[in-house]
Amino acid sequence: MLTLFTNNCLQPNHLAATLRLGASSRVHAILIALFPVDTMKINLPIMVALLVSTCRTSGASQPVQPTAANILQRCQQMYAALHSYSESADVVVHSPSGTVTQKIELILMRPNYLLIKVIAEGGVREVCSNGKQFTVYVPTANRYSVGPTSATLKGVLDLLATQAQMGTIFNGLYFAAGKLLPANLKNPKLARTQVLNGKIYGTVTAFVPASKSKARRKSVDVNWTWFINMSTNQILRTDALSSPFTITVPVLSKSKGKMVGHPVTMHLEVHSAVTKSALNPLLTAADFTIHMKPGAQRIGSFSQGR
Repeated sequence: MLTLFTNNCLQPNHLAATLRLGASSRVHAILIALFPVDTMKINLPIMVALLVSTCRTSGASQPVQPTAANILQRCQQMYAALHSYSESADVVVHSPSGTVTQKIELILMRPNYLLIKVIAEGGVREVCSNGKQFTVYVPTANRYSVGPTSATLKGVLDLLATQAQMGTIFNGLYFAAGKLLPANLKNPKLARTQVLNGKIYGTVTAFVPASKSKARRKSVDVNWTWFINMSTNQILRTDALSSPFTITVPVLSKSKGKMVGHPVTMHLEVHSAVTKSALNPLLTAADFTIHMKPGAQRIGSFSQGR
């Protein structure tokens, strides 16, 4: 804003010009210049142009470093705005009982289409929401269960947990389904940035403390790490490390001659690395199909999806 005013302290033939620079120029200052009244029409525009030019130059040399919270928010917004998404990932889960490796291939499309194939040492599992039905298929046993799907991808992810016993982590699938990071996420930090092949990558960390769900299931403390392409806001790797927790496993009691609950303390360490992905790939409803082997046996169904 440029304001011209007179001041009794100034010479009678002078005016004071006050240039207020807004926050957008990243310079907060008030500049006062004195101009002879008889030459103001010539000198004032030149002076103002020089001042504005100088301030813009100085502001451009001071880029604002994004915060960890900003980076995570941009990731969520980018994935949530996608119409379709595909991803291949390698997942490694470490626990006291051993290490499990999996390969995951998935495609999704709004409003409620999802196809996931999980390849692990113990076999293959396929899950599909085709817009109407939610199906879980185990090719090795050639068995499947089916029920109504949800009207939204958020609901489909809930079915993934309750009907397919497949948990999700805070990755591209989670955000593309429109889910948000938990409100109790603590201490997001930008641990470091690095340049690889001309692209800027950031490592963001955060902590999610244990909480109880609506089903009164208690979660555990988890430390999260994301490796993010800061140019495209794509998540390339997600790591999760839980605090120790106790579960009860059935063990045969020789003295009682029956199975009894035995407490076991353990922790989980999950690493999910994206090997290939596509934003808004061309997909149709026909792509969301499980090709079962002849003679597949239906073993169950479940109630209406949400």
